[in-house]
Amino acid sequence: MGIPIVAPYLEEPKVNQLKGGFVVRYFALTDKDNNFVHSNGDGSPCPNYGFYITSDTEPLRMLYITDTQYVKYRFSEIDNLLLGINYSDDTFADDFNEMKKLHVFNGHMELKTAAEFIKVTDRKHTLNNIVVCHMSETNSNEQTFYEAIRKATQCNIRFAKKGATYQL
Repeated sequence: MGIPIVAPYLEEPKVNQLKGGFVVRYFALTDKDNNFVHSNGDGSPCPNYGFYITSDTEPLRMLYITDTQYVKYRFSEIDNLLLGINYSDDTFADDFNEMKKLHVFNGHMELKTAAEFIKVTDRKHTLNNIVVCHMSETNSNEQTFYEAIRKATQCNIRFAKKGATYQL
């Protein structure tokens, strides 16, 4: 159909220039030993990538990161952050089977880890917006997440909703 797709698992690392002046760079979400930090439902490793998006036509520096336990890289002067924060240790429902627990813990970001990443990423106070996505229906609480994130940054905080659009 002629729609450009960025598919890091199918190609060698490169910078992808998309229509509208957007530049997409991706990075593997791996641990210090370069093992992916997300797992499939059966516990096997699942290749996963974060995306750093900039624009030639407007000031935009955005990170999109989800389905990872943590991010080993450090960023600065980011304007917008779309971040998957799946659960909080304080609200985790312990009624999952062991395989489900393994999947949640081995591949999804916990609230305290996310708050620390946000704090480090916004150390120069450039963040304008955070959109929290990929929240667990049973292991998260929007108010608790908001309060923890607010302690890490003073930018706009939104929670992704199905069908919603956000002006960044």
